[in-house]
Amino acid sequence: MIDKLQLFSTELKKNDFQKCADIHVNEIEGGLLKSLGKRFIFFIYQHIFQSNYSFLIVAKKDNDIIGFFAGCIDQKLFYVDFIKKNLLILILNSWKFLKIELLLKIFSLNKFFLKKSDNLTSSLILNFCVDKKYQSLGIGKVLFDEAINIFKINKVHNIKITTSKNQEKAINMYLSYGAIRVHEDQNFNKNKKNVVFILNLKK
Repeated sequence: MIDKLQLFSTELKKNDFQKCADIHVNEIEGGLLKSLGKRFIFFIYQHIFQSNYSFLIVAKKDNDIIGFFAGCIDQKLFYVDFIKKNLLILILNSWKFLKIELLLKIFSLNKFFLKKSDNLTSSLILNFCVDKKYQSLGIGKVLFDEAINIFKINKVHNIKITTSKNQEKAINMYLSYGAIRVHEDQNFNKNKKNVVFILNLKK
């Protein structure tokens, strides 16, 4: 375990959301959010922190963010809340959605999150990432344990976990917590496969 590691889920500031956006861009391969740019990603993490339907935990070492966990209590309410509170930002970035490739990604993302055949749970992991320099040091487990506590405080009994099929370390960690693999989905990014798990928090 890394020394002097601190977790924060309150009293975060703008530079913290910017650092989360930086880690997202550097560590997460491809994806819809990266297509929209770092500034848009900043607003996403700011909203995750501010919304009543989501939460953001950051791990800091020497006051520098080295990892974060973004969780969603209710995904539909979260996205409705984001649109209501960030309509101007969406309008100003609307030109980006005109690209054919991006429209296809959005269509795939919509199917992925909202398809009727997947009514597993409305609570899920939005993003979970640790700076590459600090991976394999147990930081992910510390963040995940704290996230589970927050889910339980909000009376969440099951969470949906989606990860790329090639993320073996993440998959092994989820399985170690008792997550059950339910199915695979087509990844909207580069035609890869996602693995979908459900983690029961009542155990």
